[in-house]
Amino acid sequence: MAKYHDRIIVFTFTAHVIQSTLNASFTEVSKTTVGINLGVDVQYLVGKKWGVGGLARYSWGSADIDGASDSLTVGGFQIGGGFRYRF
Repeated sequence: MAKYHDRIIVFTFTAHVIQSTLNASFTEVSKTTVGINLGVDVQYLVGKKWGVGGLARYSWGSADIDGASDSLTVGGFQIGGGFRYRF
């Protein structure tokens, strides 16, 4: 008479869900200020009217917003590229 032994392995997984809530308020502010904008734009014509091009520029500005502790600095480095068509 043959004996068979079965093994049962039990894995237990427990998940804990942590729920947090973030409340935020937004206020729309409009301000005009003076800044700088430096850039370069290049283009290469592949055909008589078609070409490719790219640009790189840096812009910077600063504005004092009512109720803010520091001035707000805006702008930054930007790059772009695309196809060009001359007409």
